[in-house]
Amino acid sequence: MKILILYRRLALTLALLLGILTMHAANEYQYFWHDGFYYFHHVYNPDKTVILAAAPDNRYTQLTGTVTIPETITVIDTIYGTPQEMTYTVTAIHSSAFKNCAGINEFRLPNSIRYLYNSAFEGCTGLSTVNMPSSMISIQKRAFYGCTGLTSITIPENVVTIEDSIVGQCNALTSLTWNATNCTRCTGWDYSNISQLTIGDNVQSLPSLFMRSSPITNVELPQSLKTIEAWAFRDCPNLTEVNIPDSVTRVGSYAFAGCTSLSKVTIGRSVTQMVNYCFSGCHQIQRIIWNAISCPSAGSMVISTMLPEVTFGEGIEILPYGLFSNTAVTQVTVPSTVKELASSCFSSCKRLKSVTLPEGLVTIGESCFSSCDSITSLTIPNTVKTIGSHAFTYMRNLVDLRLSNTLDSVGYRIISECLRINHLDIPKTLVHVAEGAFEAARVKSLTVEEGNPAFDSRENCNGIIEKATNTLIFASGQLTHIPAGVTKIGDNAFDLCSGPDYYDIPEGVTYIGKRAFYRCWGLAKITLPSTLDSIGDLAFYYTGPLYDVICKAVTPPVIHDEWTFDWYYNSRATLYVPAQAVEAYKEADVWKKFCTIVPIGTVLTPGDVNLDGIIDIKDVTALIDLLLADDTTYHPNVDVNYDYKVTIADVTRLIDNILNQ
Repeated sequence: MKILILYRRLALTLALLLGILTMHAANEYQYFWHDGFYYFHHVYNPDKTVILAAAPDNRYTQLTGTVTIPETITVIDTIYGTPQEMTYTVTAIHSSAFKNCAGINEFRLPNSIRYLYNSAFEGCTGLSTVNMPSSMISIQKRAFYGCTGLTSITIPENVVTIEDSIVGQCNALTSLTWNATNCTRCTGWDYSNISQLTIGDNVQSLPSLFMRSSPITNVELPQSLKTIEAWAFRDCPNLTEVNIPDSVTRVGSYAFAGCTSLSKVTIGRSVTQMVNYCFSGCHQIQRIIWNAISCPSAGSMVISTMLPEVTFGEGIEILPYGLFSNTAVTQVTVPSTVKELASSCFSSCKRLKSVTLPEGLVTIGESCFSSCDSITSLTIPNTVKTIGSHAFTYMRNLVDLRLSNTLDSVGYRIISECLRINHLDIPKTLVHVAEGAFEAARVKSLTVEEGNPAFDSRENCNGIIEKATNTLIFASGQLTHIPAGVTKIGDNAFDLCSGPDYYDIPEGVTYIGKRAFYRCWGLAKITLPSTLDSIGDLAFYYTGPLYDVICKAVTPPVIHDEWTFDWYYNSRATLYVPAQAVEAYKEADVWKKFCTIVPIGTVLTPGDVNLDGIIDIKDVTALIDLLLADDTTYHPNVDVNYDYKVTIADVTRLIDNILNQ
């Protein structure tokens, strides 16, 4: 019972509090009629403004023709209990104030109006003209939604906020005059029927989703314009030409994407930023006039793959990211003023055959010429200091690559997957080389210029050796021997190398790096030194097929990856080790996967099953014992008929060989 009483008291207390709050809220605003319109303002209203609100008796729906909203009203108002004559300024049209007033064909708004709230004129189907004053700063959701008679609208210069669907379902609206100088908070609206667009002379920014899916055929952008935000003209299918003025500094992502009829684009001199995919899907672009002096990115334009013409303006210093990427351009002469080719500038230009680079060029960016399959010769000007990662990767037909003789630094895998380069000269100025800079490439020969403080090609070995660590970091196809003094074979050093079928790694080498001999097809035999301590992952993967691996180290070098040797291709390789270490190798991780592990110097003759150096009946007995024990593991000396299997057929062939001796 006590609990029930407590609950009732609590409920009564909450009800009283709610009543007090409700009374307070009800008394917070004061409402009144004046000359046919219903207004309200805050009780404590220091700025003396009022908002025109919806009529509580719905009498606005009877209005017809032209409606003029006053700028000020003078009323007898009660202030602190005392009636006083007060003059108020009308600053806003409240939510749904004139909703569904179908008989009104024109609203005349005073120059005091700053806000149009949600659905202020929604459903005014007879409305054909709206005079919005320059004082307007915010137009909220559905302000003119469903005004089916509205044919044109002007957005005033001081508007900074426009919310969703202010003119949604205004199907007759075909003309827009946009004077908003810097509308920064525009969340999207529906101008899908606008075919005539006028942009004011003082406009500085065009907002996101500005004219998305509009049927406009042309647009004149003013010289005052600074930014074009994301998706501003996306999917305007009839737009044929865009001239971005010199005043513009930024073009947002997808700004003109999907403009499928766009054939000509002019980029102004001051553009410094073009965000991703500005012209994505614009497959009819036939000409670009590029005037931007220092724009590092073209926003991965993804323009027409059949681009026939690019014209450069004067004074250009950067060719931007992605400018030509994926196009069908065949020949380019880079302007003499250009200092930098930005990343991916020419990437995947499959038909590009000729590029003329100017003296004065300093930087070639990452992936700049990646996958340019048709280029066979490329000369880097002697002013180039830096080449970025992957700059020439997958240039499968590049034969002649001439590096700058003042080159200072190169990035990761600059010639990766290049398979036909004849010769590479490494200049003495090249001292900053990223790890793996030359890996995964096939170069017939190379030299390192005398005097290079960081690298050499000692003994004319046709490899690049890092002096500080004595690491062989790259081997050309003509590297037939590894010079004395080398202590490490670097990661990917021989990757894709088309060198000899045998390498003798010299004493002193302690480490063979990851993927060091990766994809060395044709390598049949390799000798590893007694100084070897460890071998990196995948060092001999996709290599061979190896037949003989000679390891002189008494202690099996450490191997962590079971696919350091590719057992698919090298399952028949024989491992030769010091006699005293045979059992250790048979128990060591990875090494024990070799089918045949024998002392160095052992001669494995097919048929000499018991390894006594004589082929006789004892070998037949030994072979039969193996078969009876179901030990059919391949060994070179057991595979008598060379079919890479151990079967009864080998017994038959062995007996025949003995009888025919």
